Amino acid sequence: MQGSRLMFKIGIVLVAALLMPLASVLAADITVDDTVSPGTSGDSKCSFFEAMENATGRYSKSGNSSGYSNDYHSDCTAGTSTGTDTVILNANVTLSGTHRFNSTRGDLTITGNGSSISGDFSLDVRNGTATINQLTIRDSGTAVLIGTAGTLNFNNGSIVNNTGIGGVIQVRGRYARVNIVRSSITGNQGRRNWGSTKNGVITVSGSSSYLHIHNSTISGNSTNKGASAINGGGGTVKLQHVTINNNSGGATALYSTGSRYEVQNTIVANNGGKDCKGWSLAVNSGNLMENSGCGTPQLTSDPQLGALANGYHIPQTGSPVIDAAPDCAGMDSGTDQAGRTRKQNGTCDIGAYETTGSSGPPDL
Repeated sequence: MQGSRLMFKIGIVLVAALLMPLASVLAADITVDDTVSPGTSGDSKCSFFEAMENATGRYSKSGNSSGYSNDYHSDCTAGTSTGTDTVILNANVTLSGTHRFNSTRGDLTITGNGSSISGDFSLDVRNGTATINQLTIRDSGTAVLIGTAGTLNFNNGSIVNNTGIGGVIQVRGRYARVNIVRSSITGNQGRRNWGSTKNGVITVSGSSSYLHIHNSTISGNSTNKGASAINGGGGTVKLQHVTINNNSGGATALYSTGSRYEVQNTIVANNGGKDCKGWSLAVNSGNLMENSGCGTPQLTSDPQLGALANGYHIPQTGSPVIDAAPDCAGMDSGTDQAGRTRKQNGTCDIGAYETTGSSGPPDL
């Protein structure tokens, strides 16, 4: 009996040892070490363009029937065919020319480590899951994040000063899911598609699509038509502890021609036109909407927010949003956008930032 147990344990160890190299084959870490992109092929520096093509499976064009070769950019680690490839940045990268990628095979992670990419960039998730962490995407002339199918997660980052026709962030696939957590969306412009009124800085159009924004700030954006923040044409839009402030150009900040909106503990104020209009929110709990047109919020007064800094607005002393959220349980609210503990004073604040309480000035 003891011999059988020993053989069983030895078998487990052998199986684990065999699987370890297999796991490495199914995933690749691709580190970018060139600060300009697309870079120069064959210079032994891995550019962002080369890393992304290896990771997403879009290789340099050649003469085969599909238009792409089976080669990879040899300046970078090769990507894998099915696993989660991770593109790693450790410094800011300047993009020259077009950097537009489709994520169609396996899963993809981009780890920014607090760095930025500046220039014409777009990622269209068409399969699997793409996750972007701690990255600033700025100064692109096209939609930077597109959900066609699969899931796109954007965490602890910033989307700044981009211009997108039909929206800078687009959730347009029928079953696409986009999750934005502890991030800022600021200074962007959503431009109108010719002949379309479904425009905004963020647009949702898939019939069963899903957009979830949590502990994040949408501020200082503009559009020439539609909604200055989010235009929902289908699916579900879920906002929890979001600050939507000082957006302009549209008739309203939030608009729906078919989306179900679930809005909790969120500030919508100081936007051009109405903050929200045209329909009733499916969930309307703990919100401050200064100029609402889609149901009765908890508060309608001036939220008394400080200027935008570090990607968020800090409620000032005496702000009505401090300690005003009726409930923040079940909202993954352990920390706010700035990484501060939520709750600070026994009760959560409304919006993306958690102060120390109404008795004193907010903690920086």
